[in-house]
Amino acid sequence: MRNIDLFNLHVAEVLGSCYESFPVRVDIKYEDLGKNVHDRYTSGFDEELFYNAQEYEELAAATVNWLTDAGYLWIGKKVYGSVKNVTLTPKSLELLNATPQALEMTDSMGTILADGSKTLGRETALSVIRSVLSEGAKLAFSGNI
Repeated sequence: MRNIDLFNLHVAEVLGSCYESFPVRVDIKYEDLGKNVHDRYTSGFDEELFYNAQEYEELAAATVNWLTDAGYLWIGKKVYGSVKNVTLTPKSLELLNATPQALEMTDSMGTILADGSKTLGRETALSVIRSVLSEGAKLAFSGNI
């Protein structure tokens, strides 16, 4: 699996978790985040998703940092191996409340990620996250954020 797909699956986990608990802030442990991605999106033994704890943490931390830098998350505090008091920004809440027309679904993208996080298939998660990030990029480039 390509690194961008692993990144997108981590984004799905983070945004789904934050959306599900919104407006209550969540704590995210990098190792747990990486393990959740591995456990939820691997079918059988997938060597490409077989990582050790250090690799879990590295990709999870990089994903959370990118989401914060790109304006999708607000972080209360960074501590070793995790972030505390994480919540969605208005930008990400608006995007996650949108209904993905291209996917022909009636639920919002946030609802799909939050409710389906335990059963959501890899391709559906990737498709939803690509839509969210694409719409976010359109907002950024149009100057609406």
